[in-house]
Amino acid sequence: MFAFVKTLPKARGERGITLMEVIVMLAVVGVLAAVLSPMILNYLDDAKKSKAESDVKAIGGMILRLTRDVAHFPLFKDGTQTTGKPDFDILRGPGNDPVDNEGSQKWLTGQGKTSDLEDHLVKNNPGAKKYATDGRFPWRGPYLEKITEDPWGNRYLVNIKNADPADAPAKVVWVLSAGANGKIETKPDDLADSGPIPGGDDIAARIK
Repeated sequence: MFAFVKTLPKARGERGITLMEVIVMLAVVGVLAAVLSPMILNYLDDAKKSKAESDVKAIGGMILRLTRDVAHFPLFKDGTQTTGKPDFDILRGPGNDPVDNEGSQKWLTGQGKTSDLEDHLVKNNPGAKKYATDGRFPWRGPYLEKITEDPWGNRYLVNIKNADPADAPAKVVWVLSAGANGKIETKPDDLADSGPIPGGDDIAARIK
C-alpha cells in the first residue's frame, strides 16, 4: 500500500537560495579570509616573539638569582669553583638544535662542554657534585618550574663561558633564542656595542 504525502505550498514570498547568491556568499567569505589571514598570522608571530622575549628574560633573571645564591655563575660541574677554566661553555634548554649561521658550532656544542639549563635552575644536578644546599651560599631552587623550548621548537642557549671571572668584564652573556628563522645570527662573543645585537631575528637578553 502506498501512502501519498502532500507537501505544503511555500509561504507567499518564500524562495530558495539561488546559485548566484551562493557564489556571491563564497566570494565574500574568500575576500574576508584574504584580508584577515595576514592579520591573524601577524598576531601569532607577535605572540611567539613576545613569549620568547619573556622566556629569555625569565631564564636570565633566574640565572642571576642562582648566581647571587651560590656566589658564582653556573660555570663548573662541582658547583663550587669560582676561578680557573670553566667546565661549561654553553647552557641549553630542551628542543631542536637551531642552525648555527656562523658555522662555528660554538653555540650548539660549546666545544663539547654543554650542560642542561634544567640541571641548574630546576634540579640541583649540575654534575658529580651538586650545589651546596646549606651554609652561607646555598642553592635555593627550583628557580623555574620547568624549561621549555622556544616558540619555534628550538633550544634556548646561554653562552655561560663568557661569565668566566678570568674574562670579566670584557665578555657578554646572552640568553638566546634563534627566532623564527631558526638560525643563530649572534656570535657568542659579540658585545653590545659592536653593532646590532642580537643579530638577525635572534631574541636575546643580556645578563652580564
